[in-house]
Amino acid sequence: MLLWRSQGNNTHIFKMLCNGSPLKVVIPTESVSSYLGDTALLRCEVSGDPTPIIRWQKNREDLALTFDPDSRLAVLPSGSLQVSRVQPPDSATYRCLADNPGSTRTGTDAELRVLPGT
Repeated sequence: MLLWRSQGNNTHIFKMLCNGSPLKVVIPTESVSSYLGDTALLRCEVSGDPTPIIRWQKNREDLALTFDPDSRLAVLPSGSLQVSRVQPPDSATYRCLADNPGSTRTGTDAELRVLPGT
């Protein structure tokens, strides 16, 4: 946003940086249980302007998410984490982190429990 201010023969132009609106958690992450080999969905929906970037942690360490089609982990457009074909090592504490220029939010810790197959 530009602001103009005239004073006598001088005109001053000020540029204001608008960092967007603070982030708001729309759907907090909750613990889930999933059977071995099934798909688990850890929800994390955060709103803000501009749209926040969502990243995830497992046991408080950043998850390296790739666009590899063979990866079992994917962040969906909503920000939720999808874990396909869950395995025992997927049992852990997860949390989402959301960032935009206006603010940063850290989601609540949620447990993914992998249950034995039926």
